Amino acid sequence: MRINPDFRKVAILAANEAGKALKKNFRKKINISYKKDLTPLTSVDLMSDKIITGLIKKNFPFHGILSEESGENFGKEFTWIVDPLDGTTNYILGLPLFAVSLALIKGKEPILSAIFNPITEELYLAEKGRGAYLNGRKIRVNRMNNLSRVILHFDRGTDLEGGLKMINKIAPPHKNGQISRFARFRYLPRGVGKNRRIS
Repeated sequence: MRINPDFRKVAILAANEAGKALKKNFRKKINISYKKDLTPLTSVDLMSDKIITGLIKKNFPFHGILSEESGENFGKEFTWIVDPLDGTTNYILGLPLFAVSLALIKGKEPILSAIFNPITEELYLAEKGRGAYLNGRKIRVNRMNNLSRVILHFDRGTDLEGGLKMINKIAPPHKNGQISRFARFRYLPRGVGKNRRIS
């Protein structure tokens, strides 16, 4: 499947421009409110959303946009899915673990995604038929298939009990209730790097 290269260009541009706004306001005083589900919403979320949706509308006026902050508008063929500040709680706490996240779907099929952390300057780009890249370098899924030898990161989200049940299904507790003292792992988020041994 050949994807319009302009889709990729706009995705990267939107991620970078929104990322600049996030970086500029990071660890500065910002307005914080709370949604009905008690998740936080900041003035920076809204600023980033405005930048991204503005660029999409300018370049692809007939595309739909499904945004966490500005509502749902599905397109007849293409729809952009936008999280202008993925990791709002971390951002509020001054933790540099957040990103601009956006994806493009054709019908119901994802065809393009861009995730950008402006603090670490890491841009992840994935495109149907071309694979995934980190700052232009191709990455892949780790081949490790033994869960006792990997590090598993878990974000409880808003449902701690449900999340723990899911984790127990994926990685049941060791029969003797202990965690292995050593683990070998690759850099899981990037899918690159050498095996490391940790204690």
